[in-house]
Amino acid sequence: MTADMVNHPQHYRGARFESIDVIEAYSLSFHLGNAFKYIVRHAKKGGRQDLQKALWYLKRFVDNGLAYNAQKRAWKADDEHGVKGVSPHEIARDFGLSEDLQYAAFCIISQSAYKGDTFVMEAIRRVEIELARP
Repeated sequence: MTADMVNHPQHYRGARFESIDVIEAYSLSFHLGNAFKYIVRHAKKGGRQDLQKALWYLKRFVDNGLAYNAQKRAWKADDEHGVKGVSPHEIARDFGLSEDLQYAAFCIISQSAYKGDTFVMEAIRRVEIELARP
């Protein structure tokens, strides 16, 4: 196993960003960070199973009431990877996802700044739409 596969695996990279940099910059929770990671890498690694895993984490986030119990997370002010100056929509597009998965990724990033489950419920809906495709 090469150092690159440990530190910067290709299946976690978009054109400009790496999923871990987005997760850290937006202080995504464990559940949302994992969902984001699985959505981003699905085309390069796990396929439909990765989308099913993302859906599992999103539903667990909602089912456990985490959207209402979690405090709003502070987004990191210091951003060594240039993520913060870029809109969540542009970040989602960076990973070459379908339109529905771009919107799901946008919702996951946005959820970290709000209480309630509106954004996560929309992310769930978008992943389900993607999974329904042949």
